[in-house]
Amino acid sequence: MPNGKAMNESTGTGFIDQLFNTVQTGLMLIQAIFDEVGQVVDFRVVRCNNNVCQLSGFSHEQLLSETVLVLEPNIRFSGMFDSWVQVRQTGLSQRLEYYFSQLDVWFDVSLSSWEGQLICSISDISGQKKAERKQKVQANILRGILDHIPVDVWIFEAIRDTSGQISDFRIVEANQRAIQATGLENRSVIGQLASDLFPQDRTNGLYDRHVAVVESQQEQQFIVPSLQHQQLIYRSINLIPHGQDQLISTSLDVTSLKLAQQEQQKQAELLDRVFNSSQVALTLHEPIRDEQGEIIDFCITKMNNIAAKWIQVSPNQVYRLSELIPDFNKSLFFQMYNRVFTTGEPARFEHSLGKYIYEFKVSKLGEGLVISANNITRLRHHQNQLEQANLDLLRSNENLQQFAYVASHDLQEPLRKIRAFGDLLHKEFAPTLGEHGGDIVNRMQTAARRMSDLIADLLSYSRISTEREPFGPVSLQRLLQELINDLELDIQEQKAQISIGELPIIQGDQSQLRHLFQNLLSNALKFRKANRPLIIQISCQPALIAELPTGLNASIPFFVITVTDNGIGFDEKYTDRIFQVFQRLHGRNQYSGTGVGLAICKKVVENHNGAITANSQPNEGARFRVFLPV
Repeated sequence: MPNGKAMNESTGTGFIDQLFNTVQTGLMLIQAIFDEVGQVVDFRVVRCNNNVCQLSGFSHEQLLSETVLVLEPNIRFSGMFDSWVQVRQTGLSQRLEYYFSQLDVWFDVSLSSWEGQLICSISDISGQKKAERKQKVQANILRGILDHIPVDVWIFEAIRDTSGQISDFRIVEANQRAIQATGLENRSVIGQLASDLFPQDRTNGLYDRHVAVVESQQEQQFIVPSLQHQQLIYRSINLIPHGQDQLISTSLDVTSLKLAQQEQQKQAELLDRVFNSSQVALTLHEPIRDEQGEIIDFCITKMNNIAAKWIQVSPNQVYRLSELIPDFNKSLFFQMYNRVFTTGEPARFEHSLGKYIYEFKVSKLGEGLVISANNITRLRHHQNQLEQANLDLLRSNENLQQFAYVASHDLQEPLRKIRAFGDLLHKEFAPTLGEHGGDIVNRMQTAARRMSDLIADLLSYSRISTEREPFGPVSLQRLLQELINDLELDIQEQKAQISIGELPIIQGDQSQLRHLFQNLLSNALKFRKANRPLIIQISCQPALIAELPTGLNASIPFFVITVTDNGIGFDEKYTDRIFQVFQRLHGRNQYSGTGVGLAICKKVVENHNGAITANSQPNEGARFRVFLPV
């Protein structure tokens, strides 16, 4: 009789053979491979059934001759290898899923420990995994659609009492937009009762509508107002039955649309009021066509009260223009209306009706015309008067210019003779005249010279006001340098120091700008302080909006050119006075001049759409700021 150990081995071997041959899944007996320090480094298949070969694609010889990591290296990185080691070391069974990439197959793997070896059972679950994957993809697509459509989506399931009547609704599903509208930020609302989440629906009629949709299986759509965050909103709600006891509720915020409709209604009412309160006759016309589609007439479909009064008809009826205007299809009106309707280009024309003149404006509006008619008889009369007045003014200005030129020429001529005869008297008759007579001649000469300068300055001021050259690029840097060269003798005589910063090129009249800066420099040289060297500084920078003088257009950029001196200065209470013609702050015995120079400066900057300001203190010098458009 064989011993007990031999019997157990024989019985065990027979049991394993029977098990391997009858089981419906792939079955393997696996043995661990250790390194020198006793660590599991690989596994080897010592026995397997045909199902393993069919599932894995390996032959018996491959499975029994190669190690597991050689046959499928990916099990080391997928976690499968570690699971085998754990079962081998702990003896605790494990069940897991494994994706075999070579065959695109999913396996359900069961591991058990048996006498130091592993029993591994595998079955193909690819169909199940693919179905789960497809279901998951569809669920993700559905969730993505629900969470991205611009409407709130709720799915409710009716809850019935013992008598079968609907007593409440349970929330089965909702998209993220709908959940956020409740003030919650997660999906904890799923499974809650609608009466807990929306208690107001019991009183506002929504609950009854939900019940009616489920019971009747009929869809409902409606708009309801509600308060949200203390604001009135409007929502368009659509209730759709789904199955026996479920319904889908979609809700869209249509507040903007509702308010737009209300605003449109208000605008229509306002337009109607404006339409009828206008002092201009307004009419809407539509074309009338013949059988060939040609326009043969127009009808008035709407008119305001003043149009009805002028035409002397009722404003609430439709009229054909051929009924109101004799030979309408041959008239100017028909030609203009037809052209505007055909081309779409608006037209404007004047036409006399009886003793009145009307201005007509015609525009296409949709498939019709809108026409305004304004009685411009009085306007035309005033316009003719104004045009005549402008012609008279133009002639007057021309006469004044001619007078200024002739007067200056004719006045200068006797002044030159007075000065010439004065010089002759002084030269030839000085001994006879004596000291007193010579003084009288000198005073006469001085008065004649002042009169000549005054006439010249007045002529310059007049020309600046009436004679302008077309604007062009002017380099202020070059212009100031030329002025300094022209004033070189005065500058040397006064021992003045003049510094010029970087100046821009602007659009302007070069001759007038030359007058501007020449007068500013001459003033600085004239009104110097005797006991200190004269310093004149000229600089430029972009002007800030806050520093622009009143009256300038702040929407366009300006340069500010500053001319500063350390001369005698003036009291700022005279700031407005110094820019007026003939205004002087000092006597002629102290400083020469006619009092026209700064008035010329102001006129030049005004001609250039700019401004000039002045700041000063007595004995502290003066600062003139010239603002000119960039």
